[in-house]
Amino acid sequence: MKNNLDEAKWLIANLPIRLFGDPILNKRCSVVTKKEIQNGQAKKWADELVSFLKQYRQKTGAGRGLAANQIGIPKRMVLVWLDDGPNIYINPKVISSEGKGLYPESCISAASLIMGDVVRPWRASFGYTSLDGQKKSLKADQMHTRLLLHEIDHLNGKICTDKYISGTTRLVGGANEVLRPKIKKIK
Repeated sequence: MKNNLDEAKWLIANLPIRLFGDPILNKRCSVVTKKEIQNGQAKKWADELVSFLKQYRQKTGAGRGLAANQIGIPKRMVLVWLDDGPNIYINPKVISSEGKGLYPESCISAASLIMGDVVRPWRASFGYTSLDGQKKSLKADQMHTRLLLHEIDHLNGKICTDKYISGTTRLVGGANEVLRPKIKKIK
């Protein structure tokens, strides 16, 4: 892609993204039930998340996380795509956290056109349910922590601009800025 404006136009025209201002992004998502896991509905939603983010990554080179409500599914499910590929977290919650970090954040629901600095825990442990219905936990590194917290905010009806430190909002220059943010531990 030439620039982020071209990427934004492609995103809006080709994928079912909900953009900032859409009411679904401001509502708390409902819990994925045991029945929805057992009857395969959760797997269907997970496949939709993976398909969306795979297409987005192929076209833009960016995109590491996605909450279900960002594609119109008001359920507590997120996808995080790191080096080991896509990982689905159902009903994720923070168990504990430590330290603080300063993270530049952008969002697919802003068509990845803006970025701002956010203070979040440096590391956290999470509880979640897997697609096979098993209760799991994860002690995440600082990048995985930031990604999960960003997506959990979506599930709670919050967007990253709600957390931007005043004066740090800026236009994004390209995928490298989104994929290789300069993070800083502050406590």
